[in-house]
Amino acid sequence: MLNKVDRFDNYFLLGISVLCLLYFAFELYYIPNGLLSCDEFWFGHHIFQYTHFLPYRDFLPYKTVLGYYLLSLPMFFSHDILAPLYYIKDEIALINTFALALAAYWMTRFFNHKAVLLTLLLIITGHVFVIYSADLRVDAITAWLGLFSILFLLANRALFSGLMLACAFMISQKALWFFAASNIGLCAHWLFTKRDWQTIKTIALFNFSIFIFIGIYLLAWILSSDLHTVLHSVFYEGYTQAKIDWYARYILPNWSGLLKNGPIFLLLWPTTFLTLFVKPTFAQPSPFRLFGLIYASAIFIFLISYKQPFIYNMIYLVPAFFLLYADFFSWVLALKNGFICRISNRVLFYIVSFCAIFILGVTTYLRLPLAYNILLTIPLLLGLYISYQKTKELELLKLIWVLVITFGCICPLAHFMTIASVFFGSDYQQSVIRLSDALLDNSSSYFAGTPLLYNKNQTIEGLKNPIAPAIQWLYDENPKWLPVFIPSLYIVPKTQNEILQELNDHPVKFYVNNYRVAALPPRILDYLATQYEHYWASIYIYAPEIASGRQHIDIHFSGKYLIESDNNIVIDNQHYPSQSYVVLMAGNHLSKSVSDYRLKFAPEISEKMLNPAYKNDQLETMSKM
Repeated sequence: MLNKVDRFDNYFLLGISVLCLLYFAFELYYIPNGLLSCDEFWFGHHIFQYTHFLPYRDFLPYKTVLGYYLLSLPMFFSHDILAPLYYIKDEIALINTFALALAAYWMTRFFNHKAVLLTLLLIITGHVFVIYSADLRVDAITAWLGLFSILFLLANRALFSGLMLACAFMISQKALWFFAASNIGLCAHWLFTKRDWQTIKTIALFNFSIFIFIGIYLLAWILSSDLHTVLHSVFYEGYTQAKIDWYARYILPNWSGLLKNGPIFLLLWPTTFLTLFVKPTFAQPSPFRLFGLIYASAIFIFLISYKQPFIYNMIYLVPAFFLLYADFFSWVLALKNGFICRISNRVLFYIVSFCAIFILGVTTYLRLPLAYNILLTIPLLLGLYISYQKTKELELLKLIWVLVITFGCICPLAHFMTIASVFFGSDYQQSVIRLSDALLDNSSSYFAGTPLLYNKNQTIEGLKNPIAPAIQWLYDENPKWLPVFIPSLYIVPKTQNEILQELNDHPVKFYVNNYRVAALPPRILDYLATQYEHYWASIYIYAPEIASGRQHIDIHFSGKYLIESDNNIVIDNQHYPSQSYVVLMAGNHLSKSVSDYRLKFAPEISEKMLNPAYKNDQLETMSKM
């Protein structure tokens, strides 16, 4: 018969398994039914390059390259225009599932089982995690390696911790956040907790191993390319991108959106510092408590001050959340068995008051729902519980757990249910992608402001990946936006005149409308309106306007054309009525008409691909924002 401890371990493992499998099941449903973002299409195209070319030598990679090789595996098993992208996301979701389970189980070596399970529950019930953790990016894998690096440090395995963090850097330079936070935390641990030579050796070995493994990475690629290319790509491009402040205007809206969907992690941040001043009587003291607090706080500050506050970057907070709140919840659970308060009631009052004011200030400043102000009762209840012996009988801790579950789990889930429709409904997007693929042949191209078709190149250099600062450049040509133009992102500083010249010299068969294309300057959009016309869904096909009179015209694509005219026209001395079709070869033709008209390319496409429900342009459903 199992003893009580064994039964609890089994329940804990069952809880982890259920939560992780629920997460994975949701991702398997969401991935093929959720919208892909413009950035995900770009990453899909970039990953595709790794299956045919060598980075640094044949092309400049965006970020470091280890993650791309890991995610490129599905590209070798499927050549469908959509399936590999979904398989890559499935791969990321599978990695996330195993990482969640492994991290939760591993953390029980240092923290209370119930606290770890609760932290895991709060993480996976936040919509930001479930929606963005399986994005077609390398951020999630980087974050997991950052977490495992910390767990190795807690286990006093500095060499393996450095290896994990070096691998994280080989996937994304954003691992520098974990590097800086780890060193800040270790230095604080040495200075205030354990000032001995062993801690200094740990810090030295940790940093030495990181530099050695990253040095091996750099040397390997320098040997296949050259020193300048590798160093420029790995360090300089990342540095210039981090300085771009165009997105700073979205810091408050993005943080407001984040906290509406899971406020407890940030709002209780100052409250977690109470663990330094109140020691549970019968709990094993945590030697790395200060380290965890400083580490998590550093990550919070890095993300809060980051000038590119994209909501998917919040995946980098997961290691901080895991470490900080597994310890905090363990501490709260241990209080019921007695504690020793190391500060006076007056100091405790000031700390609790600050925590409550912080919650009230953040909710007010970010205009969060008024109900979230109830969270300020958590530090107040803790203060009452610690200060007054009589409150021990009022079971205030149970009320704290009710508040944590309500605002950490139930409220985020309820809010997600109200906005879930925004993220689902990929049928239209998939239909446009498959139709776009069918329209192209080896001699034609397209543009969509993003590599909508991962295995095909766009020919208009200035419109391959016009992210927001690049579009802003088209309007004002302000030199402050120049750092965003890096070859690895396929962004070049083209002017409006140069783009118009490119469109004229290298015409595309069609373009796909989305929020990026719609944001182009009016002059470019006006030109597109003279050369392209709505075909189906968000696709605008080649349809040049032809002026009245007798003149020679250049047709860029061979095929059948619909004559859109108010009168009969003459092409190459042949008469054609309005709304009839004419087959033309690419090249020069003689046109004669009494009024302006259009020649609209009419591709031979199966009717099955033209879903009547998607006939009109549904711009808002072409990509996830």
